[in-house]
Amino acid sequence: MIEPGRPSISVRRQCKLLGLSRSSYYREAVGESEENLGLMRLIDQASLLWVQEDEEVSERTRVQSEPKEGFRG
Repeated sequence: MIEPGRPSISVRRQCKLLGLSRSSYYREAVGESEENLGLMRLIDQASLLWVQEDEEVSERTRVQSEPKEGFRG
């Protein structure tokens, strides 16, 4: 994204054009800790279970609310 050796446009100007603070550009990225990664995996698993349960309830509700075949109201 940012090319520090480019003489035609300064790093300051490139950061401004991208809406990025210069301190963010110079800061070293730090990875997530193993503890945080484990917690994120647990949250993902819980979210997936909740979505699956919600889909099953929605399917049961849809099937129960469908009119019986041959029924004319």
